[in-house]
Amino acid sequence: SGANVNIKLMRPVTDKFDQTLMLEESGQGEYNGKVYLPALGQWEVQIKAYYQQEEFFMNQRVNLQ
Repeated sequence: SGANVNIKLMRPVTDKFDQTLMLEESGQGEYNGKVYLPALGQWEVQIKAYYQQEEFFMNQRVNLQ
C-alpha cells in the first residue's frame, strides 16, 4: 500500500485511442479505476507502480471481445 500506480492502454495498430490513468488505492495494496475502451480487439496494457523510490513494471497484451 502507499504506491502510485499508473496504467496506460494502447492499441497496437493506432495511437488514436491511447489513454493513461492513475489508479486509486482501495485498501491493503489493491488499486482500481474505471476505463472505457472504445474498440474491440487487441490492447496493450502497461502498468507502472512506484513505491519507496522503486519502479515496478508490467506489460500485457489482451484481446477485448
